[in-house]
Amino acid sequence: SPINFVEKVQVPVLLIHGTRDKIVPFRQSKYFVDEMEDADKDVEFVELKKGSHHLSSAENRMKAMKAIDKFLKQHIN
Repeated sequence: SPINFVEKVQVPVLLIHGTRDKIVPFRQSKYFVDEMEDADKDVEFVELKKGSHHLSSAENRMKAMKAIDKFLKQHIN
């Protein structure tokens, strides 16, 4: 589980998670983000309200794609 290896993370992390994900519990992402922040790691968390694991709503797909675009522009030269 990634939460057990937070101290080894050396790159920025973008985490996108839907609040209604039935495959991966939303709380797992919250815990991971909290641990990353506690370790002073570069992490960005995007919460997709009423979002599923599969980006099934157009609104959440757009939010996720915009977050990915912004993140890549900030961290990829």
